[in-house]
Amino acid sequence: MIVHSAGIQDRVAARAVLMRLFCRFDTLTTVFADGGYTGTLIDWAKQMFGYKVEVVKRNEQHLFRVLPKRWIVERTFAWLNWSRRLSKDYELRHSSAEAMIHIAFAHQLLRRTIWFLDRFLDAKSRIELGFPADVPGANSPPSAWF
Repeated sequence: MIVHSAGIQDRVAARAVLMRLFCRFDTLTTVFADGGYTGTLIDWAKQMFGYKVEVVKRNEQHLFRVLPKRWIVERTFAWLNWSRRLSKDYELRHSSAEAMIHIAFAHQLLRRTIWFLDRFLDAKSRIELGFPADVPGANSPPSAWF
């Protein structure tokens, strides 16, 4: 994930994202992209990193169809919208905007972890693992989980 100014086209910024992916995940082989990422990006990713870039395109303009792998991205954006800080563009610097996205995902991960701990471990086991015995609101699933 990279936050950049609106003056940079997404196809250009995608190269920076692919470089970060290559540095962090060396076993990655396939990357799914939107229909806007066509052109030289696909050949460049194959030549530089050996990635197979699969473009997920819409076939018919006015019909609703679930596109393969597209729902994963849309669900992720929906999870980010649960963060109040990310609902508007408050950040002035790109680095602080990226940090807020990381914090939002960490918060989401912690909420899910607490929910699973509360659901599958009793209070004694949670205390032995170093977690609090009872967490308010942990009995119900996180609203963004389903």
